[in-house]
Amino acid sequence: MKKVKLPSILRNSFTGIIASVISTLSLYVIRIILSRVLGDEIYGVNSIFVNVVNAFLILEMGMSTAMIIVMYKPVETDDREKIKSILGFYKTFYRIFCLVLLAVGVVVDLFFLHKFIKTTLPFFQVQLYFFLYLLSIIVKYLWSYKNCLLYANKQNSVISLSTIAVTIVFTLLEILSIVIFKNYWIYLALFLLQNASLNAVCIIITNRQYPYIKEKKTVPLDSETKKQLVKIIKPMFIQRLANQIQDASSVIILGAIGISAVVVGYFSNYVWVVHACQTIFNQIGSAFTTSFGNFFVKNNDNDQEQFEYYKKSRFFMSWIAIMFSALYLCLIQTFITLFFGSNYCMSISMAVLFACYVFVLLNSSVNLAVQNAIGAHYLDTWEMVAQVAVGLIMAVLLGLWLGTIGVVLGMLIPILIFTGLNKGEKILKNIFKMPRGTHLFMFVKEFISFVIVAGSSYAFYAMILKPKGILSFLLSAFVIFIISNVELLLLNCRSKYLVDLKQMVKRILHVK
Repeated sequence: MKKVKLPSILRNSFTGIIASVISTLSLYVIRIILSRVLGDEIYGVNSIFVNVVNAFLILEMGMSTAMIIVMYKPVETDDREKIKSILGFYKTFYRIFCLVLLAVGVVVDLFFLHKFIKTTLPFFQVQLYFFLYLLSIIVKYLWSYKNCLLYANKQNSVISLSTIAVTIVFTLLEILSIVIFKNYWIYLALFLLQNASLNAVCIIITNRQYPYIKEKKTVPLDSETKKQLVKIIKPMFIQRLANQIQDASSVIILGAIGISAVVVGYFSNYVWVVHACQTIFNQIGSAFTTSFGNFFVKNNDNDQEQFEYYKKSRFFMSWIAIMFSALYLCLIQTFITLFFGSNYCMSISMAVLFACYVFVLLNSSVNLAVQNAIGAHYLDTWEMVAQVAVGLIMAVLLGLWLGTIGVVLGMLIPILIFTGLNKGEKILKNIFKMPRGTHLFMFVKEFISFVIVAGSSYAFYAMILKPKGILSFLLSAFVIFIISNVELLLLNCRSKYLVDLKQMVKRILHVK
């Protein structure tokens, strides 16, 4: 493949970050409006809808990622017939996926939804709400298959810019509809139109740039490519399954063990901020996946150089993960108080647990990037299955014993063991040929840095800053950002990778 120029990587990363931030902020604004205008029950019910449907999305199996991978070579060689064949196969798969999603959703809606939602609202009305929300997600996937051609052509920014425009327009419409009409039905209808509009914009752009994909005559996808897809999807599906169930199960478990929809709504605020950190962090680190792949191909026989490249990348990513985690711990309680109300806040121990959750997830992303870059998901397939099983069991048992804190603790412990520790151990042993214990030493060192930075930053925030309004909150966030980075500089003042960081910043600033 052609070498991707730095400005292209920066453009895609920058627009992706902006799109992620705007999408995340729009969701928070909508959540705030829902809670304050339509009440706690609608807010809690909406939160449960999101998590239940997200659990269904494991049926997608990671096909979107796999299709982009097999699309790279025909895009490079401009093999239009192969591109059309891949798109045709992708289109058929997504039609089947959406039919299955609809069938599963209807079954859950009719027979199981009452087990997840404890509410005083008329339940038939709640079921209709759920069905409309489900349709909006189906619309999102039904016509998204052409997006993989844009990704394969390194045109991520096209999708990001479309997301920015559509999100801003429909968020304003949704806010106005909730405030003026005070009607959840109208919001759900607009949300459906938002997903349909985003796909429509991307389809129009793709058809204009690549008009040959509109040709009806296509050759069926060859068996070799299908085998390649199966090989990619099998281990990737396990990873996706683990992530989807892990993300969705905590809120569902709370409903299943009898926690009211109102409390679930409070809890989901903390989960949503965790997801926001992941979304933004993934955009920052997405360029590492490609760079890992390119570097490993060029240095396939040099384990030492590969490991040095890994350590350098890990140093930068761990730095950002610690900073994000410290910001989460310091800001989450004030954020919820300012934008939702103090009654929506949970205990500080909950904030501490979620900050640890953020650290483990973000800090392990560098290991996942290696897996994505070289197709090494097979290394810990069954461990990811164990993570899900152990997490569900522990979350239920500890949830029944300790309540909401027990659910978080039950989900956190398996993630720490299997994703935070075991995944890194497998990669360092099998990819870089490093001795056992190397990853544990690195992780413990990073965790100690997290405890020092997050703990001292929170102490300063709670005793000195104590923001009361939005402006003081934003100023306090900036202060914590500075403090956490200064502390990280002091903790890593002797690291040789700081020199590399300075050189990288200089190169970025001088890009023409």
